[in-house]
Amino acid sequence: MERFWKTLEECRKCVICGIGNPERGDDAFGTVVARKLKDRLRGRSSVVVLDCEGVPEKYTDKIIAVDPSHVIFVDTIDFGGNPGEVAIVDPEDTVGSLQSVHRLPLKLLVHYLKAYIDPVFLLVGCQPVDTELFSDMSDDVEKAVQPVVGMLLEAVARGPVSS
Repeated sequence: MERFWKTLEECRKCVICGIGNPERGDDAFGTVVARKLKDRLRGRSSVVVLDCEGVPEKYTDKIIAVDPSHVIFVDTIDFGGNPGEVAIVDPEDTVGSLQSVHRLPLKLLVHYLKAYIDPVFLLVGCQPVDTELFSDMSDDVEKAVQPVVGMLLEAVARGPVSS
């Protein structure tokens, strides 16, 4: 967690991308976080919150246009943790032991974005229980939503992005 706070110390402009399919149970985690943050951060020019749902690659033009110093992805990832456990990792490590549940690996998305912009990339990932179609979000993952929203709000309030 210390790495997360240290990484954000120099943040001047941040894009937060909530990723997930709202119809796949725990996979809705990132999109639920993004929707809650959008309401709370409306009007802040230094923070852009995107609810990317299951297709973050459709938002590359918007991310590039912002030219952020930091991009934070919020998604469900299988890192072998306990259900609802949250990990903050490098999104370029989402191949191998850290699997995003989406078709396009975040690693490829990050590589594409790096051709145009040079921000710090972070992934706030939550360990899912159930990502089956038309399932409900599990209690464990639902309990992780508010702490992650709070952590991201605190990060925005702490640093240069608070203006």
